[in-house]
Amino acid sequence: MRAQIKMTETIAVLIIFFFLLVFAISFFSGEEKRSTEKKISEFQELDAVKIAQIASFMPELQCSKSANKNCVDLYKARAFSSFKEKNKEYYYDFFKNAKIVLEYYPIVSESLTHKNLTLYENYPNYTNYDISPFKVPVSVINVSKNTNYFGVLTIEKYY
Repeated sequence: MRAQIKMTETIAVLIIFFFLLVFAISFFSGEEKRSTEKKISEFQELDAVKIAQIASFMPELQCSKSANKNCVDLYKARAFSSFKEKNKEYYYDFFKNAKIVLEYYPIVSESLTHKNLTLYENYPNYTNYDISPFKVPVSVINVSKNTNYFGVLTIEKYY
């Protein structure tokens, strides 16, 4: 009789121990999964920032006569945009699957109508993808009219 009670106690302790062990493993694996997802998200954001830096400091777009380094020449941007399909393979090494759009707004005007200029566009081959957007303020200069615009360089990185 005593041996039966001790055996039942031992089995109960083992059941509780394994229950706690399974609970701890599931808790820590969930924490690890959340930590991994957070790191992946951070790396995606850093990748979008890297692409934004490359795009905003490209000599193909930068103003040549301005001391401002964060400046986009409107004519260079229009020319770059017109050749986006021809240059897609070359710029794929820099931008991969992304979309880069230049939005510019007139500084002195009653209307806030803006214009979009798609500079680069390459979508992934798969249908379900995440988008990591990043915006960079830039100064846009039209050299021929000697006018300045406020611009936003929008980078949408696809994952």
